[in-house]
Amino acid sequence: MSLTSFHRHFRAVTAMSPLQFQKRIRLHEARRMLLSQKLDAASVSFDVGYESPSQFSREYRRLFGAPPGRDAAQARRERIAQAVSHAVRACLLNETVSETVSKPASETTIRQNSPVFAETRRNSRS
Repeated sequence: MSLTSFHRHFRAVTAMSPLQFQKRIRLHEARRMLLSQKLDAASVSFDVGYESPSQFSREYRRLFGAPPGRDAAQARRERIAQAVSHAVRACLLNETVSETVSKPASETTIRQNSPVFAETRRNSRS
């Protein structure tokens, strides 16, 4: 397959050139590294193959809408807020479930919810 043919087929499948695809993969890997490890943008840019931290920062901002440092800090804050929200929700659900389980149903409630009681009530209304 010729180089031109490869580029044409690649673009048809991915809607981007091989170089754009490679940049996108590098930038997504850089974002993953920034979020999972406490590294600065310059070292991450070198780790993913950029020779210029300023070029990396410019392309990162273009793809993700914010510079690498600010984007990573924002994403970390969102993750923390989401984790806290899930923890609070889980605590509230556990309290609600334990309150419901710990309160015994009254005899009247049990009788009213039984199928025999429902059938008796229907017949008495007729």
